[in-house]
Amino acid sequence: MKTLHLPLAADTTRSVVPWVLLAGLSAGTLELAFSSFYWIFHGVSPSRILQVIAGWILGRETALAGGWASVLVGAALHYALMTAMAAGYALAARRLPVLLQQPLRYGALYGACMYGLMFVVLVPLLTGSRPLATLQPLDWQVACFAAYVVLVGIPCAVFARAARRN
Repeated sequence: MKTLHLPLAADTTRSVVPWVLLAGLSAGTLELAFSSFYWIFHGVSPSRILQVIAGWILGRETALAGGWASVLVGAALHYALMTAMAAGYALAARRLPVLLQQPLRYGALYGACMYGLMFVVLVPLLTGSRPLATLQPLDWQVACFAAYVVLVGIPCAVFARAARRN
């Protein structure tokens, strides 16, 4: 009789959760630091960036008028999305172990896909607006794409690999 092996057993899942949370925190902080650094040179404060993110669910005017409450909503949404991206990579890596063998290559590809998902699909869906690519300057689009590749996708892959080895 064959023994059934469940790759998502409770003990394995428990050991992955801290790594996924750490990946979401790392990717979220790196991406937010990048965005803040870029936009500060254009006269936009980091708190305004988080208010714009909060505007994805609260509405732009409400979020911009919401003060620190909307900054906190934006931060929570930002880190929740980054943690969901990290969890997505970890789950995909369970089905496709090759994702863990070359984390730089596949993490970069994942970051590129997450950029498309966020700014071509999710944000327009939440806001009812056109994709951000039609609303933002080209230099920002290129920089943001590169940031997602390096600062989001690769950390998701590296932490998924670390979780698997732990």
